[in-house]
Parts: sequence; C-alpha cells; structure tokens
Amino acid sequence: MSTSSNLPGVNLQKPLVRTSSLMGWFVEKIRNDVDKGLFEINRLSEDILIPILSEVYGYTHLENLNKNGGGNFPGIDLGDGFY
Repeated sequence: MSTSSNLPGVNLQKPLVRTSSLMGWFVEKIRNDVDKGLFEINRLSEDILIPILSEVYGYTHLENLNKNGGGNFPGIDLGDGFY
C-alpha cells in the first residue's frame, strides 16, 4: 500500500498511523466493555460506523438494524438494505 497521494507534497504516513492507532484503541475498548457486560459502546458504534464503512467499502444502503425493532445484541448490527 502506497502512503503517498496523487497530490504533490502530500504524505499520508502520519494520518494512516494515527487512524490505525485510533481504530486499534476502538476495537480494544469494545472488547473490554463487552467482556464486562457493557454494550453501550456497541449501540453508539452502530451509528458512528455507518458513514465510515460507507466511505471505505462503498456501501450505500447501510442501516442500523436495531432502530427497526430488531432488538439489541452484543455486536454491531448493521445491514445493507440494498436488494
């Protein structure tokens, strides 16, 4: 993976390292909370991750499945509404 962009003088190394570090912290925080039986971060993450996953993976119809009466489970419950 190249860490340079198509823009002259733009180096993506620092932002990539920072993003990786923050995502690692995020995953560990979720794991630790779930191990303690705390699921609030999962519920909040569902809405936070929709725009991120949409941008990174091109999903255009992601939705939070818990908002439609689907219950709440110890995981991040997102679905792609594309049929």
